[in-house]
Amino acid sequence: MLRRCLASLFGVVLLASMLPNVAFAENYCINPFQYGPGRIQITLTPSGFDPSTVTVPLGTELNWLNCTGIDATVNSDPYPTNEFWNWLNLGAWPGDGSSVVQVIPPSTGTFTYHNHYNPSQTGTLIVTAHGKQASGTKQTFAVVPTSGRVTQVFGGSHKGIDINTTPGASLTQPGNAIYAIAPGTIARARCDAKSGYGRYVVVDHGDLGDGTHLFSLYAHMGGGDGSDKAPHDDCARANLDGSPKYGDWIASGIVEGQPVSQGALLGYQGASGAATGVHLHFEVMTYKALAYGGSKSQTDPTGCIGGQNAVGNVYSALTFGHMCPAS
Repeated sequence: MLRRCLASLFGVVLLASMLPNVAFAENYCINPFQYGPGRIQITLTPSGFDPSTVTVPLGTELNWLNCTGIDATVNSDPYPTNEFWNWLNLGAWPGDGSSVVQVIPPSTGTFTYHNHYNPSQTGTLIVTAHGKQASGTKQTFAVVPTSGRVTQVFGGSHKGIDINTTPGASLTQPGNAIYAIAPGTIARARCDAKSGYGRYVVVDHGDLGDGTHLFSLYAHMGGGDGSDKAPHDDCARANLDGSPKYGDWIASGIVEGQPVSQGALLGYQGASGAATGVHLHFEVMTYKALAYGGSKSQTDPTGCIGGQNAVGNVYSALTFGHMCPAS
């Protein structure tokens, strides 16, 4: 018996040594692909498309991933003729998570589709003009601003969430990059010791349709020379012109009044202001005014970037969140 087992094992090893160098396909159902701005994923599971309904701005690339273990299709309604929207007839793809089918919708509207091999599995796409939801209330499909782990949540006197690069990260080096969650205009690019924000940037994402503007705030940005160690006096030394004298705490070209695109690099996590460790303090707020300042309404940022308002939640920069502000 022992000899037979050894012989079998030897045969497997010999066969493996004779096989060509094969690159096995990635399984994105196990190791999710991180999409950047302008792309979103819909996953087909045995129970159906997830999410079954998505609302996206025109120009978004839609990617369908099949995690059912069997072949499936994306086809326009109605079943079985699939004739309403030819651009939604994307054909079949395997269920092993190795590939996606994708399309960029050519127009706004509401579009329905199904898996032709199992027509009970259906989905709905709501494609809107950029930054607008079907209801007419202006919203933006937000992306996650940085990578890291949530160390403090929204609530009480803490009007944002803190996302930490790495516990115990060096105060003398900038942390992970920080990106704009949506298109807008730089309303603030300053250093403020009094508020505790330290080096911070505010982006105005525009009028929501009722005179209210949506803003996002990114605080405690860092520098690469160790100046972020000082909790309150670093503003006196901070260069605010974007030059790298005290480290690239703010990206080149990020100045007040400057337009920025979704996913634009704003700077890097740091520990400037009233911060004891390297992290991003991130806020989302609305103002009943054209300018940043005055009376404001704070909102839980997870309503925009997804995830849960919980310590330990992990984010990956530039992955898609939700429509912002959340309905």
